[in-house]
Amino acid sequence: MAQMAAEGVEFRTNVEVGVAVSMDALLEEFDAVALTGGAEWPRDLAVPNRALDGIHFAMDFLTQQNRRGGRRR
Repeated sequence: MAQMAAEGVEFRTNVEVGVAVSMDALLEEFDAVALTGGAEWPRDLAVPNRALDGIHFAMDFLTQQNRRGGRRR
């Protein structure tokens, strides 16, 4: 996270979007918004367009990334 923050990423933790800040306000202020959460196992969601190409569980990539041990390029 420190590297990402140094590159200009702003982290806002424990924020309830729609209550503490509106999604419209975030989209007006930032070029990109990532709503994230953590879990040990992926949980599928019954949401519109869930089956579109390019939508993946983050868990599918974490094992590989963790094996790299944060090595920098």
